[in-house]
Amino acid sequence: MVRSMVYCNMALNRFDEGIRMCEKYQGIYPEYTDLVYLKGALYFNQGQLIRSLDCMNKCLTMGPPPNRYFSSHGIAAEKPLIYIKNIIAAFIKQGEMLINQGDRIAAHGSLVHAYQQLMKQPDEKLFEKLIELNLLLINSVENTCNKQSPSN
Repeated sequence: MVRSMVYCNMALNRFDEGIRMCEKYQGIYPEYTDLVYLKGALYFNQGQLIRSLDCMNKCLTMGPPPNRYFSSHGIAAEKPLIYIKNIIAAFIKQGEMLINQGDRIAAHGSLVHAYQQLMKQPDEKLFEKLIELNLLLINSVENTCNKQSPSN
């Protein structure tokens, strides 16, 4: 029933309420992987990528919940891995946007988060995009340095 109430909050875009509900019931049902997964999905919908990623990684380490809980198939593996891939892609997209805005420090942070997770769950296409953006970031820094150097 708790799981269904959280899904309802998500469907109604009441993400904060859904997160509070997950946190409350995680204290009562600490082995219920579904609550961690749903909290991660709610964070993702809010754009809180780091928190969402933490929840999805926790699902992978928790494994399936005990049989006494009603659970969705794949809640401890396939479903969090799909979210993780989407989170990595969002970090990469965020990094690209920040590079284009000239905020290289923040872009680097986003790309580091993507890299760290890709080392755990490799994905060739996402790695290629990450390399492309790192080269763009390096070129951006070099161009700035060249503009600031005194010419001979």
